[in-house]
Amino acid sequence: MGRIERGVWLTLVVLLLSITAVSGHQAWQGERALERARAQVRALQGRLQEMAPDGPDGDEPAGLTPREMRRLQTLGLAEPHRDLAADLRAHPELIPHDPVLGGRFFFMPGGVRVLNDRWVLAVFEDGHVRGQMLLEYSLHSGGIRWRVLASALDR
Repeated sequence: MGRIERGVWLTLVVLLLSITAVSGHQAWQGERALERARAQVRALQGRLQEMAPDGPDGDEPAGLTPREMRRLQTLGLAEPHRDLAADLRAHPELIPHDPVLGGRFFFMPGGVRVLNDRWVLAVFEDGHVRGQMLLEYSLHSGGIRWRVLASALDR
């Protein structure tokens, strides 16, 4: 082999080694980025679990103070958060949007959050689109009256 051929082969070997080293470094960085992303996902999952609803149907007394709980119980709600959630789920007609593709809107199980003794935040969907609404409630003669304050579909 001549000097030129050896030089070409040496250059090719150096080039291949360089490409391999760069690829290996990029893969290593990619793995590190993936591990950081996985750690972030685990942290978010932990936060979600901390915020996870209590109870079998997922509805919780999110913002009710003990005083508000007692007042609502005095007005006829044995378990205010559960009673409010159950009543709201029985009234999907309150959802002020048209369902798509033949779906029917319903309030999501576990998606009803009693914020305080006046307001409820509820998640709804029809199987195709999803949204949220803020409702005001009041108790009259043992019944619950609902008024939609705001509603929006998720985009």
